[in-house]
Amino acid sequence: MGLPHHEARPELLAESSRFRGALFECLTARGDELFELTDALLCADGPVTSPVELTLVAEHRRGHGAMYEALNSGNVDVPRLRQVLAGLPMPRAADGRLVLAVDVSNWLRPDAPTSADRLFCHVYGRSGRSSDQFIPGWPYSFVAALESGRTSWCQLLDAVRLGPEDDVAEVTATQLRRVITDLIEMGRWHFGDRDILVVFDAGYDAPRMAHLLDGLPVEVLGRMRSDRVMRRPSPSLKEYALAYPQGGRPPKHGKEFRFAKPETWGEPDAATTQVTDRYGTAHAMAWDRIHPRLTTRSAWIDHTGELPIIEGTLIRLQVDRLPGGGDPLPLWLRTQCPGPSSADGSSVEGSGFLSGGAPPTLGVGSGPRILIGRCRTADLLSVRAGHDVQVFPGLGFRVGHPAEVLVGACSALAAYAHERDGFQEVAVRTAVSVARQVHQQVVSVRAVHGRHQHTAGA
Repeated sequence: MGLPHHEARPELLAESSRFRGALFECLTARGDELFELTDALLCADGPVTSPVELTLVAEHRRGHGAMYEALNSGNVDVPRLRQVLAGLPMPRAADGRLVLAVDVSNWLRPDAPTSADRLFCHVYGRSGRSSDQFIPGWPYSFVAALESGRTSWCQLLDAVRLGPEDDVAEVTATQLRRVITDLIEMGRWHFGDRDILVVFDAGYDAPRMAHLLDGLPVEVLGRMRSDRVMRRPSPSLKEYALAYPQGGRPPKHGKEFRFAKPETWGEPDAATTQVTDRYGTAHAMAWDRIHPRLTTRSAWIDHTGELPIIEGTLIRLQVDRLPGGGDPLPLWLRTQCPGPSSADGSSVEGSGFLSGGAPPTLGVGSGPRILIGRCRTADLLSVRAGHDVQVFPGLGFRVGHPAEVLVGACSALAAYAHERDGFQEVAVRTAVSVARQVHQQVVSVRAVHGRHQHTAGA
């Protein structure tokens, strides 16, 4: 390494030195040249359009022949490199939990007809056009760790190129399992920590991703398309007997829940309203135990046995207006905790963001693109410090009620602020106050419910 600056923090320089040493050990063939190419790539002024340009950078001390030899005959120990990246200090949300975002980014190669395994990549608004386009290229699946605050930085942990025969959901699930396993092995997550929050865009099927990630200590939060049709939970035997006294086989699924038809929604299990300066009145509603009706087609055609019922909590966000004057379309989200119970032994129903207390607060520059897309309604429920927030006592929280999920998810989404778009600053303290009030009400109801059960048993 170069000489440290007099204002540099010694612990950061030591961590950087350890990482550079570990990275060099991952380069098992032509390591010296590959290491210099990495330095040259990081220190080059502007984008690199050709590998030979890196030989002109001051950090590259070898000739262009060594560069070609390293690219042709070099080797990288990829599994070892993944563990090195997982062992680095991880950015965390304000409550200390790990937050991972998954998305696909395309490397467009329209002028490389001899390149193998190119796919048609979907792009929008390229070259001044306002319409969608499909351009040949290589799609890559990225996993990044997000941090709190309004920043465009995130920490990439893994990248996998998608092939023509790959199932994106299965590849992503395998990728996430590998990343989370490495994080656990490298000591970045321990038993008793809050579950890792994993966020997806609408391009992923959130219920299927939750099913594929079953058994991991994760909570899945994904955006849903506004044309989806879900199902309510099947009625209990008592409810079915009262509704159909003539008898018959009880249904496996409940009534339809159509996103585009409000008459099918029914009363939400939790609801909240917040007045904002930029967006007017923001409304949030949540329904618990909503699931899709699966069929043995498409992604489930090879499934053996009975199809699962993947229940989760559905959240709808709506505002009166947008700062740019566009049409404020509703934002649908689905959250689910497919992993084991929480560390204290209590069951985590749906996906309790507030099972441990304060809500998560996320935020990176790429957050709106990863989770929310072009809606950009991330901070709909953001509030200013000092505002009084009313928690409605008439909601009638029941045990396992998704009010915990609603407040936690809204607080997390509110923190997806992008500095370029001029979003408001998220008042984390106020959001934590709201979350704790709701959490206290839920805990009180659980305590009363437990006393009633004890009295009935006696």
